[in-house]
Amino acid sequence: LYTNEIVPYLWEAYGPLCGELDVTVVEARELTNRPRKAGIFAANACTRQTFAEVVLLGCPVPPLKTEVRPNTLDPAFHETFSYGITCAQQALQVTIKDKDYGWDESETDACMGRVVIPLGEIVSAIALQKQLLAAKHGQGEGVPEAE
Repeated sequence: LYTNEIVPYLWEAYGPLCGELDVTVVEARELTNRPRKAGIFAANACTRQTFAEVVLLGCPVPPLKTEVRPNTLDPAFHETFSYGITCAQQALQVTIKDKDYGWDESETDACMGRVVIPLGEIVSAIALQKQLLAAKHGQGEGVPEAE
């Protein structure tokens, strides 16, 4: 899908966009290796085929995925994705997966970890940072001092 195809659809389905969110997946650290046989881990050989899947919950855009980083337990991705956001009540979900190593036939990629971040927390942090910078440079009201 291309941005020029997604934005008109989002507008019609969810209303006007209130902003754009750029998400950079940087890295994962200290992942565990996959078991070779019945609980025995592969000796000194990493067999993970790791990638990250990024989803903006409440958005009809399909999950976006990083490139697979083979044979590493500390994958570095450094890939950026952009989303149009319609409200601060949405949430960002990032899942680290192992390609083609699901627990059964219905799941081909095993989930190694997941985090869900409400966009309201990101927006609040950005607003606070702007207020602190404005106060530091003597612009605007800034953040009131504690008593």
